[in-house]
Parts: sequence; structure tokens; C-alpha cells
Amino acid sequence: MQIHSTKTWEQTLGDEIRAVRLLGNLTQEEVARRANIDRTTVARLERGEGGTIGTLIRVARVLGREDWLSSFAPVQATVSPMAVLRSRQAAAPPKTRRARGSVVRANLAGEPSDPIARGALDPRDADRSEAPD
Repeated sequence: MQIHSTKTWEQTLGDEIRAVRLLGNLTQEEVARRANIDRTTVARLERGEGGTIGTLIRVARVLGREDWLSSFAPVQATVSPMAVLRSRQAAAPPKTRRARGSVVRANLAGEPSDPIARGALDPRDADRSEAPD
């Protein structure tokens, strides 16, 4: 398979557009009017000087070459992406939820909310967990 540069593709498409236009006995002005674009845009497209996808689509339709466009049509998916996702989720082991940390709150009996004051933590352990300055 031969690989072409972008410029080569633009020139090749431009040559094809010009050839089809001339075979249809159409002027650049006629194509431009029917495609609702400027004549200079048609001339630039035929010279391979770029253009937008929208311009190419308009000109291809005017020239009756929508088959050019259908060659770019996306391939119809035969498998639903959602079906693939569901099958992967079904095959995966179930996720386990990790335990959440407890939030220390003062209770209604008036116990202190501080774990050290309640005696739940050794004060020496609390000092070790603090980040150094």
C-alpha cells in the first residue's frame, strides 16, 4: 500500500473534483452557486489548497459523488458497547467496600469527644501520629 502525504491527497482530490465537474459540463461558478460557496473556494479545492470538510461535502453532493462520502461512513458496530461493559462487570469479582473511619462525637451523656480525654488513646500515640514541623 502506497502512503501519500496530505498535500498529495489534497491534489488528487482536487484533480478528481475538477475532472468530475468538467465531465458534467459545469463551471466553477455553477458548482459554487449550487453548493452555496464562493467560486474561489471551488478553485482552491480543485488546486488542492485545502478546504473544510463541509465544503468538500457540499461540492461532492453538487457533483453527484456522494459515494465519495459514503466511503468515510463509520462501520456499524456489531456489538453494543454497553453489552461488553455489562459482561465485563458480570465476570469481574465483586468489589468489597472498605470500612469507613469512625467519626468521634460527644455523646448525650456528656462524655468528652476527644479520644485522649476519654482514655481511648494513649497520649504518647497521639504525639507520634502528628506530622513533624
